[in-house]
Amino acid sequence: MISHAGLAGSLKGGGKKANQGITAITRLLYHNQIPVYRNKLQQIRGRSRPDFAHFLNLGGAGGNVSSGKFSKRVYNGSEGRDAMRYQNGKRYYTMSQYCRTRYGGRIVKVPLLSGCTCPNRDGSRGSGGCAFCSFTPGNISKEISEQYREGCARLLPKWPDARPVAYFQEGSNTHLPAPSLAILLGQAAALPGAAGIRIATRADCIDREKAEMLAEFQQSHGLPVEIELGLQTVHDRTASALNRCHSFAEFCAGFSLLREARLYICVHLINGLPGETPEMMLESARAAGALRPGGIKLHMLHLLRATPLAARYAQEPFPLLSREEYVSVVCGQLERIPPDTVVERLTGDGAADALIAPLWTRNKRAVLNLIDWTLARRGTCQGALWRESEPVQIR
Repeated sequence: MISHAGLAGSLKGGGKKANQGITAITRLLYHNQIPVYRNKLQQIRGRSRPDFAHFLNLGGAGGNVSSGKFSKRVYNGSEGRDAMRYQNGKRYYTMSQYCRTRYGGRIVKVPLLSGCTCPNRDGSRGSGGCAFCSFTPGNISKEISEQYREGCARLLPKWPDARPVAYFQEGSNTHLPAPSLAILLGQAAALPGAAGIRIATRADCIDREKAEMLAEFQQSHGLPVEIELGLQTVHDRTASALNRCHSFAEFCAGFSLLREARLYICVHLINGLPGETPEMMLESARAAGALRPGGIKLHMLHLLRATPLAARYAQEPFPLLSREEYVSVVCGQLERIPPDTVVERLTGDGAADALIAPLWTRNKRAVLNLIDWTLARRGTCQGALWRESEPVQIR
C-alpha cells in the first residue's frame, strides 16, 4: 500500500516522480479499498456536497459502499432517467464509451486529404489562415482510395479489433461547391470496410444545401456522418486577433443548419489563446455546451513553427498556461458542458519537430492522469455545473 505521505512527497518532487504519484493516486481513488481517501476528498473540498454523495461512492445510485471500492461506473450529479452513467471509472463521457454504443467497439480514424483549402486562406474571407494553424494546402498526389488503403495498412495492425472511419481532417472540407462535395462523399462511400465518415470544416462553410446533402447521404448509405467544427473561442475579439475571419454568430448559424439535419457535431476549443483569462475559457466551454453538440474536443494552444502566432511570440512573448493551470481550466470546462456531450479529447500534442511550446504537452498521459486526479479531488464530474438556461456572455 502506498502511503498518503509518500504520495505527497512524490508530488512535491515534480517531474517523473510527480507523474508516478498522480497515476498512483488515480488508481487508489478508483480501484482500491480506501475509505480514508474518501474522507480526505471531503476535507480537501472544505464543504459538504450532498448531491454528489452517490458520485463520491458514499452511498446512492452509483456507490458500492459495502465493498469499499469505487464503482467502475460513475454517475453525474443529475438524478433519475437523466442521470448520465460514465464507465471505466472516468468522470466524463469518453470517446471509447460513445464508440461502443454507436459503432459497437473501437474505431480508428484514417486521415485523408481532400485538397480543400480554407476561406481565410484563399481570399474568400481572408488570407494567411488562422494564426495558430500550420496547415498548408497543396496539390493531392494520391487518390482518396489510395490514401485510405495506405492509412488502413499503417493503423489497423496497431488496433486489429478497430473499425476504420474515413477522416477528412486537414482544411475546411466543405469549402467547395455542392456538386464537388457530392463527388467527395461518393468516393468516401466506396471505401471498403469504412464504418463512417468524419469531416472537419468551418461553420461558415455550411449552407442549407450542403447540410441536407450530408444528412441524405447518411440516411441513404447507412453510414454515420460526423462533422467537426473549429470554434476555438466564442469571444470575437480573440477570434479577430487570430484571423479566424468569422464571428460566433456565424458559427451558430452553420451549427444550427447541421443540427436541423440531425448530424453529430463535434466542437473544437483551444485553451490558452493570447489575451484570454481562465474565466473566458470557461465561458467558451459553457457557451459551446449550450448549443448541445454531440461532442467536444479541448486543446491547449500549441505554438508551432512556421505559423504567424509563433512569429508573434518570438517578437513579443505572451504567457502560456502551465500544465496545472490548463488542468484546472479543463476540469472547470467539463463541469460546465452537458453530461451527455462526448468528450472526444482533453489534450493534444503537436508534431515533435514543429512544437515550440509548451513542451509539457508532449506527455499526454501525465496530463490525463492529472485531470482524473483533479476531478476526483474536487469531487466533481462532467455536467456538475451545467445549466441549460444560462445566457451566453460574449466578449
